[in-house]
Amino acid sequence: MRPYKLSNKIVNTIQKEFEKALQKYNNATQTFHFNYTPKVSSASKKKIKIYCLPTAWCKMMTLVQKTSTEIAWHMLVEKTNKTTYIISDILVYPQTVTGTTVNTDDTKYALWVNELPDNEFNNMRGQGHSHVNMGVTPSGIDTG
Repeated sequence: MRPYKLSNKIVNTIQKEFEKALQKYNNATQTFHFNYTPKVSSASKKKIKIYCLPTAWCKMMTLVQKTSTEIAWHMLVEKTNKTTYIISDILVYPQTVTGTTVNTDDTKYALWVNELPDNEFNNMRGQGHSHVNMGVTPSGIDTG
């Protein structure tokens, strides 16, 4: 597992390893290669747990099963501890859709998001969308 972000400790370790490799540089070959793979301690390998409340799950499944075009939604997510998150609700925001794409209606979205209660706005942590009549794989837009 790779670290999400290079901490100062990792950067310092990489610099020390680079200096060691540089000292071993052989001028005769006139090439220099350096590779370093950060090691992640087992303490930081804790798996993240994501739970979905039944009402949020039902809303997501209903959106996917009953909508004939693409549709997108925001998820309200509560963090209960360092590794546990709960999806508590689903909010459908203003959007324009086709059979295969979803685009936010920027003008209506700004008004919509400003009307949200503080608790909902502050817990809006996820975004999802359907892939109507497609397999469960990322689309070109998802990966692009």
